[in-house]
Amino acid sequence: MTHAARLFSGPAGRRLFLALLLAVVVLFPAACGGSEPPKKAQSQASFASLDEAGVKNLIAESKGKVLLLCFWTTWCPSCRQEMGELAKIRSAYKPEDLRVVAVSLDENVGALKSFFQSEPPVEVFFGGVGLGGVYGIEAIPHLMIFDRDGKQAFNKPGAYPFAMLDGIIAGLAKG
Repeated sequence: MTHAARLFSGPAGRRLFLALLLAVVVLFPAACGGSEPPKKAQSQASFASLDEAGVKNLIAESKGKVLLLCFWTTWCPSCRQEMGELAKIRSAYKPEDLRVVAVSLDENVGALKSFFQSEPPVEVFFGGVGLGGVYGIEAIPHLMIFDRDGKQAFNKPGAYPFAMLDGIIAGLAKG
């Protein structure tokens, strides 16, 4: 009998198996979607298009404050979860200290209009599929954080919880 077979045999093993199964059933949905913006009345937001020059302009016009750029899509579960974290970090800082911008890499702007049934929690632009390639983005969500001087301080893919974002931004926002 293998070690795994012995581990799950008998009454104690069955309880362990059921506990593990319950943990997977409870935690899986949280890992796959989590906190996305609430969907209420139809959004009146219009989503301006953004190209490489537009991103450079965002960086330049944001000098004097920290800029967090999140490249994402509406169909990505981790991206949807990250949108909730961006909303939290946006509300934790004064607008003169932090600007949070989400750049959609969706195929069309209609995806944004369908996703945001109410006003977006952060600034949202439509970049389109091609914009990700310009910046070498191979995985989403992808965060870029620029310091008050417009210098890139962070450039990594992944979904980051509020505490991690706050840890990065707090140091940049002070100076």
